Amino acid sequence: MSAVLLLALCALSPTAAPAASTSPQVERVLVLDFTGLDAAAARAAAVIAASVIQERGAYDVVTAADVQALMDREANKQNAGCDDGSESCFAELASALGAHNVLHGSVASLGSQVLVTVSLFDADAGVSLGRKVTEVPTLNDVSGATKRLTRELIDEVSPPPPTPPALVWGGVVTGVGTVVAAAGLGVAAWAYLIEGDPKSSTASKDAALSAHVPASVVGMVGVGVVVVGASLITVGVIQGGP
Repeated sequence: MSAVLLLALCALSPTAAPAASTSPQVERVLVLDFTGLDAAAARAAAVIAASVIQERGAYDVVTAADVQALMDREANKQNAGCDDGSESCFAELASALGAHNVLHGSVASLGSQVLVTVSLFDADAGVSLGRKVTEVPTLNDVSGATKRLTRELIDEVSPPPPTPPALVWGGVVTGVGTVVAAAGLGVAAWAYLIEGDPKSSTASKDAALSAHVPASVVGMVGVGVVVVGASLITVGVIQGGP
């Protein structure tokens, strides 16, 4: 790999960040330009794939365009020895960029159909993590196919995002509030029926009268707790994102 390319890659490497930075480290994925029969569609597919990965929030995405901003793409490819698109080349580039995984793909013609391929490569282990292939009728369908295939690949190799604490606590608080509300309002309803029943004994009516107000208060408190729990769940859903 040439000295010029090394300097460019070092500029994009996470180790080039100031030492004083306290930002949490996230996994880096290198998204290469797609190859294909239509250069514009292939480039657009790579941009879409990078956007899909970035949406997860747990990934720092580096694309071929980031490297191109620092040096000419053709010179980059020749100096890096990447003309053959070999997996050893992917591993070298990813290592220099601090990326664990490399995503690449292609848009090719298959008779009257367009074949979209998205592949994920583990640069650390030097093995393929998976490949997704689909056929679409036209180039206009490449965008949607790329989004779907990229999501499927990333979901297969990524652990599910952690459940937001607000969502967990919201469920607990809502459950407790539901039990309290049901108990309090249930007793209050019983007391109301006893008080209005002419067949009820005086002792029963006295017991119902003494329990009516406290039970109603408990029931309303339970309803309030349910409202708080529902609010926490809403916050958790928002924090969890799409």
